[in-house]
Amino acid sequence: MSTEEQAAEGKGGLLRQQEEIRIAAQRWNLEISKSYRIIDVSGTQVSESSEFRDLLETLKQPSVNGLVVAAIDRLMRPDDFSSFSVYDFFAKNHRYIWTPSSQIDVAEDSGFLEALVQGMMAGLDRRRILRNTQVAKEEKRKLGRCANAKITLPNGVNFDFVTGKWSFVEPYASRVREAFGLFLTGNYSIRHIAKILGYKSARTLYNHLRNPIWCGIREYRYRRGSEKYPSQNGRQSDRKRVLRDEPLIVKLGMEPLISEEDFQKAQELLETRRGEWKSARSKGSRFEATGLLYCHCGQRMYSKSARRSEGHDSYYCRSKHACKGCGSPSVKRETIDFTISSFVSDYFLKPAAMELLLKSVNERKDSGRLTANIERARAEIEQLGAKKRRLLSLAVSGAFSPEEIECEAKCIDADTTAWNATLRKAERDLAAMTIANSRNLALAIASVFAEFQHLQPSERKLLLRRFVSRVDISGDSITGIRMQIPDMSTKMCTRTGRGSWRRPA
Repeated sequence: MSTEEQAAEGKGGLLRQQEEIRIAAQRWNLEISKSYRIIDVSGTQVSESSEFRDLLETLKQPSVNGLVVAAIDRLMRPDDFSSFSVYDFFAKNHRYIWTPSSQIDVAEDSGFLEALVQGMMAGLDRRRILRNTQVAKEEKRKLGRCANAKITLPNGVNFDFVTGKWSFVEPYASRVREAFGLFLTGNYSIRHIAKILGYKSARTLYNHLRNPIWCGIREYRYRRGSEKYPSQNGRQSDRKRVLRDEPLIVKLGMEPLISEEDFQKAQELLETRRGEWKSARSKGSRFEATGLLYCHCGQRMYSKSARRSEGHDSYYCRSKHACKGCGSPSVKRETIDFTISSFVSDYFLKPAAMELLLKSVNERKDSGRLTANIERARAEIEQLGAKKRRLLSLAVSGAFSPEEIECEAKCIDADTTAWNATLRKAERDLAAMTIANSRNLALAIASVFAEFQHLQPSERKLLLRRFVSRVDISGDSITGIRMQIPDMSTKMCTRTGRGSWRRPA
């Protein structure tokens, strides 16, 4: 059955199908060995259900000759051509499909044709039912009636399907009126109002504040399209919503609970708060040292934003994330960011101090290893060039097919590209090391950091991450700092964006 409602007590859908299966078994002299009931599964998704997969396993048994159904549309109602693949199982395993009117063997020409025609007719019938249903619902909406079940209505609204009248339901209606009153004062957040009035969630209240039904208006911005959401175990799934070209707005003919003026004021206030929220979310992070700080125990320091009503922004050791931690206390963001900023201003502007910091970088680099990598890369590129020249000579002589020649040439080109990249990287590292041994780099870095104090926080973060790879702290003090040499082939620029230069005195 397509829905649980069709299989409910008092409904005749299952009884009718059972009778038709009994008639088919009697006509074709069949013995029913096992019956399956698949409830709340559309004919378009029968093959996705676990019950149907169990049925196919049963059909593989040698003692089973086929499947008895009340009609082909119980087996499939195709909405695309892939649905016909269900017949492959019956063709490969030589199983029959019986209905009260026919015996179908899809492996035979006649059965193949009959199965396709009946399946196509079932799919067309489903399209007609769906089209008629959607048109009927749309006409009901235009007449101001409820086109779906009452579960689609918000708490506080009722529709009488007999009289066609809309009404508000207490005490939910009074709660909505009070919610609008509190919200329009501008003194309460949606979360706070939801807590005061006993809503299950702030999202429910937000949806109520957005719904014009309280003004006696039903607004339909979306319609249901033909594509469905993914189903689970073949169960019924809803169709995806499609935005209408023009919203359908219908007067419901009942006394409004909220005036249209108050409703519009609420929408403007919601948009204002939404804009403020998005603006706050789009701002850069306040934490300037995230990703650079390390605790004295060796673990990275994580950042934690303060809540609205308590505490300060802070950094804490990663060891606290999963256990009690190393014992190091959390550090206020303002304190450690100021410490790093002061350290940069005191040391990075002094070329002599920068030379000492850069010396540690040089000690970590191995010039012999870089030189060896450069020589190896050049040798490999030379060998690949000679290999390609030999390949061209073989191509001219016709020793191999063009396809083989092309495949081998692509492999050679890929290897050459990889070794060229390795060569360029090693040469850049060696050049950076050579520059780092001179005083020029220290002077360049000092000039770059001359305006550090006057940069925006986001710009300071980018600049620090370019030249600093790690900052070790203990409490709110810096115990060590590790420099890194950037690619000197790129331009070092600290000022970007309009209004970033310091104002003149």
